[in-house]
Amino acid sequence: MTLTSKDGFTLDADVRVIIRIRPQHAPFVIARFGSVPNLIEPDNTPVIDSSFRNNAGSKKAIEFIQSRTALQKDAF
Repeated sequence: MTLTSKDGFTLDADVRVIIRIRPQHAPFVIARFGSVPNLIEPDNTPVIDSSFRNNAGSKKAIEFIQSRTALQKDAF
């Protein structure tokens, strides 16, 4: 994901999404969405993008890089 910091620098951030579907809920999820990628893309991707973009946009590039561990914990 490409982000822009408060001071205008472009930052690249690797983002991974881990989704756990309980076995007893798997048939319902597949019946409703068709596949796991169909579940992730429309709903979660915009939320994740906006969260990281807002964090990057509120910090200078060096602050964003230095606070990366805290951002990872917050995202988790």
